[in-house]
Amino acid sequence: MKSIRTISLITALVMAFLTFPASAAGAEKEDGADAWPAARERTVSSGEGEVSDGEIKGIIHFHELSSDLAFQTGTVRSNFAPVLPETLTAQWTRNGQSEEAAIPVTWESTPAYDPDKAGKYLFVPRLPKDYQVEAVNMPEIQVNLSKQKTAVSGLELTVKRKARSKLMDEITVAPAYGRTVQLQMKVKDKWVTKGKRTLANAKSDTFILTYANDWWKTERSHWRLVIEESQESTGYTSPTVTISTQRFYQTPGKYFKVKSAIPTRKSGYTLKPGMSGYKVYKVQKKLGCYQGKAKYTAATAKKVKRFQKKKKLKATGRVNKDTWLKMGFSERDWYYLDSYVTPIKVDPSSTKADHINAMVETAKSYVGTRYIWCASAKRKQGVDCAGLVIQCLYAAGIDPLPQGSHVYAYSKNEYTTRKLWASKKFKHVKYSQKKKGDIIVYHNGKGVVNHVSLYIGGGKEIEATPGITRYSRAGGKVKGVLRPII
Repeated sequence: MKSIRTISLITALVMAFLTFPASAAGAEKEDGADAWPAARERTVSSGEGEVSDGEIKGIIHFHELSSDLAFQTGTVRSNFAPVLPETLTAQWTRNGQSEEAAIPVTWESTPAYDPDKAGKYLFVPRLPKDYQVEAVNMPEIQVNLSKQKTAVSGLELTVKRKARSKLMDEITVAPAYGRTVQLQMKVKDKWVTKGKRTLANAKSDTFILTYANDWWKTERSHWRLVIEESQESTGYTSPTVTISTQRFYQTPGKYFKVKSAIPTRKSGYTLKPGMSGYKVYKVQKKLGCYQGKAKYTAATAKKVKRFQKKKKLKATGRVNKDTWLKMGFSERDWYYLDSYVTPIKVDPSSTKADHINAMVETAKSYVGTRYIWCASAKRKQGVDCAGLVIQCLYAAGIDPLPQGSHVYAYSKNEYTTRKLWASKKFKHVKYSQKKKGDIIVYHNGKGVVNHVSLYIGGGKEIEATPGITRYSRAGGKVKGVLRPII
């Protein structure tokens, strides 16, 4: 009985000894469980991503970044630095439990961030090595670095100046950064570069913009500034600059004014008895009835009727458009052959002397041209005395309406010389006061005006007389002198 008690005591002592480590380990685990919250709250200590216990934590969620942090904008060369948070708040799991803390991160961009280069940059975080992402999107920061917008000040858009004066503007361009500025002029609907300038390599540059002298060649011109785009700045094209040019020379007072354009006026009248001019000359030459004076006579009408019958046209004896075309002439010549206008040889910058020379040089170009009664055509076609003077006036920009090449050949318009003399829009001067570029008016001995010429100086004139246009000595039965360029 005693031995049985002894055995039971020994057994109890052995069991107590064997169970002691387990209970002690349980107490240690309980103490450790109380320490976990403190461990969960701590932040990873360094950018290298080391954690105290070395466990790999699977991140299941990141707190979203605010929109102004996730999407950032800036401009180049403005010292713009993206805002990149040093930590991200995330949740992860460990031993089946969810934990949350602020994790230190570094950021990498694609492409590599360059504050002097415009473009879109995507920044993504780099996590400590003890963390890994499990089926969750990483936070991203998008940075849009735009070019600096080019601004130009000081450019005057509407300008009115007298020809032969300098035209300048003080212009400021920002940013400058060594870019090229082009000054362009619109020529026949195309922009043509008239000048270039390289800007200073600085944030801004102020300089004097000087317009090329082309601006004064027309009454109105259009210009613009074009600045090239660069890596850090936007391109720039200015609004159109409109320049209105005041003529350097203009006739004064009530006299015929110098114009920049004289239209070629459409005519296209039916030729009939009593008419004259270059179209009559063409018809008579075609029908073989020209006799030295382009006058539509009864004999001409008879020839026309014969031609019309042959071509099965209505035999009226008059040349209408159909008859003209049947003679082999063009439709354009029907409307414009007898309304030729010599191109203007002056521009708004021309001096008084330039206008006079334009008349004289035009007269010289007609020397040797055939004489045709009541014609004011091209120099290879034909003119009479007044027809020559009209073309000289056109060259100087003067349109002597109501006289002109377009009405010259009509019946009752033959004596244009008399109408030019009667015009109050020319200055009348004495013959003794004549100057180069004046129009000398002659009479028939009874005071009736019957001839004009252009005085070219040195006692000489150019006149269209029966036969040919030629040089001659001025003088004779002079009625007086007209001065178109005063």
